[in-house]
Amino acid sequence: MTDFGEVLNVNQVVPPGTEPLKMNGGAKPPARSTAAERMRLYRKRRRDGMQYVRVPLHITDIDALIRMRLLKEERRQDAEALQAAVLSLVYRACEEAT
Repeated sequence: MTDFGEVLNVNQVVPPGTEPLKMNGGAKPPARSTAAERMRLYRKRRRDGMQYVRVPLHITDIDALIRMRLLKEERRQDAEALQAAVLSLVYRACEEAT
């Protein structure tokens, strides 16, 4: 090291008292955006053979799920409970078909 800085190569001089820059600046990679994370998960699920669908449910459909004991009355507004009930119905229909 000289008074003029450290010579890294012919074209690059680092001033005294500073560190040479690293490729990523030594920092963590930038966080993924919400949209990028959703797309990454979507692509992974597709590779894993999963297909997601939205199913509109009329109030009478929800009543039927309750009558079939696939859904509890107090959970009729709970999206996860509705998803589980509809999925149970699909599994039941698939079992009966085989």
